[in-house]
Amino acid sequence: MARGVGKIMKTQIRKATVIFFIISTFSFMVSCQSKTIDLVNMQTISLEEVKTLNITYASESITIYENDNNTFVLKEYMSANKPEYYASIASNSGNVTVNSGKRPSLGMKSYIELYLPNSFDGDFSIDTSSGKITINSAYSFENFDVKTASGAIEIKEITASESRIETSSGAINIFQLTGKMMIVCFQ
Repeated sequence: MARGVGKIMKTQIRKATVIFFIISTFSFMVSCQSKTIDLVNMQTISLEEVKTLNITYASESITIYENDNNTFVLKEYMSANKPEYYASIASNSGNVTVNSGKRPSLGMKSYIELYLPNSFDGDFSIDTSSGKITINSAYSFENFDVKTASGAIEIKEITASESRIETSSGAINIFQLTGKMMIVCFQ
């Protein structure tokens, strides 16, 4: 009789554990979905003497819009607002580098808007681990390099001496691309 009670207890503990896991997972998913995404960081830098602009992010969708003046504007929208999550911008001898901040891999939503004047004609590169990259305006660059490991790439119009566009998993949609190009899509 004691064995029968032990089996019943083990079964009930397993059921309780499964139910707890399901409820915890559901609560986590609901809390992640209910968070608002607000503009938490905006940085601006002059592109007067800039020849190279390199942008690196982990897992955000990034959209690039045309800017009317000769400045680069970074806007980060997130469901959490902590300074360590903010991107850093470094400028050195005509090179500007943007690197994403240290962000949690779960539980936070974010997206990035970049504003770039179409008068910028230097080298431009953007690299993400995952997330869609969208370029909504026409640009002319010396060299153009866009790469995402997992995400779609959508480009309106690019003219460049050399272009490299790469995704390991995702669609590439280009409306117009002029110049020497390499397009890589592993699927």
